[in-house]
Amino acid sequence: MLTRRLVALVVAVSVLGCGKEAPTSPSPSPATPSPVAVEPDPPGTKTWKDQAKAAADKAVRFLREKQEGDGWKFSAKAPTPDIGITSLCVLAMLESPRKYRETDGPFIGKPLAWLAASQQKDGSIHGGMLATYNTSVAVLALAASGNDAFKPVLAKAGEYLRVVQSDEAEGYQSGDRFYGGVGYGGDERPDMSNTQFAVEAAAAAGVPKNDPFFKKAATFATRSQNLSETNDLKDKEPAVGNDGGGYYAPGVTANEAKAGFVTLSDGRKIRKSYGSMSYALLKTYVFCDIERRDPRVKALLDWMGKNYSVTENPGMRQEGKPLSEKTGLFYYYLTMARALDAVGEGALVGESGKPIAWKEDLAKQLVALQRADGSWANENAEFWENSPVLATAMALNALNACLK
Repeated sequence: MLTRRLVALVVAVSVLGCGKEAPTSPSPSPATPSPVAVEPDPPGTKTWKDQAKAAADKAVRFLREKQEGDGWKFSAKAPTPDIGITSLCVLAMLESPRKYRETDGPFIGKPLAWLAASQQKDGSIHGGMLATYNTSVAVLALAASGNDAFKPVLAKAGEYLRVVQSDEAEGYQSGDRFYGGVGYGGDERPDMSNTQFAVEAAAAAGVPKNDPFFKKAATFATRSQNLSETNDLKDKEPAVGNDGGGYYAPGVTANEAKAGFVTLSDGRKIRKSYGSMSYALLKTYVFCDIERRDPRVKALLDWMGKNYSVTENPGMRQEGKPLSEKTGLFYYYLTMARALDAVGEGALVGESGKPIAWKEDLAKQLVALQRADGSWANENAEFWENSPVLATAMALNALNACLK
């Protein structure tokens, strides 16, 4: 039987995307090198891409050493393997610069086969919990393999994601706060983290771009943005701001405002925009076919340019809370990199008006933070990012996006 501690661990894989926050690990957190200033490569040294590729190789070797059991599965804490973490790890190896495939050995083939064999009758892929999240990341891994044998699995999983969306089938109407969102299931409250994984997975599973699933998801995303011009919940409580950034969900509880609230001059409270959910929102818009010129996307990119950082999760810093700026840092790296890769080159512009070289900046930061054994870990233990397996899977996926 799964322990309560393990439940917290698995929930934490999606970091800032859960209905209940995972507890802080009581064990000491691994030390993380201090952030470094990103500078041009000195003449005669390896380029940042060469350094990033070498870091990716070290990360793959680390993950291979952490594979467990006959099924070559992964977990953040032995001995119980986890579908979500295994999916993130194998996805990272599949999309690494060497593009590993099943023909390279059982370290790729066995985890993929285990994921496919874990599909339930309803199309979901999970081991008894967090069905929606686990299905989404498993789909991304199976689709990245390029193996046509997995197409029936992907099709069933795509249909499952369509079914679990909060819409008319569950009694929601288009004006309802949570309409179009996707959550973990069970808590009845969708969120942007699960939604951004679900839309990316639905696209990878082959759900057509014109499917209503994407339009409904865009409705939920619009209600998770501090932009009163487009957010039709602006007259509800809490109020909607205008900085253009994103937040976890259009709910009303403190848990649905992970970065807290900001009090405006007129006394109204708004949810604070923060980095990881702003990029989750951007990725959702991209997969829902919302163009760059759309005011929602333009406002998001403006917020990102003003709050650009590769050393912290912007917006998460809270006074009196040490290391709060590093809360969900590797989830932020993962989401930022995949979102910006999806939106395309030249989208991110700084306050100076010049394009931001985010791939180089983020790659250099990840190389600087990598530990000698090839792993990464967050000194902020919240959401279990002090687990080297979990943090390394997210960091390597981010690094892969930088190298595309």
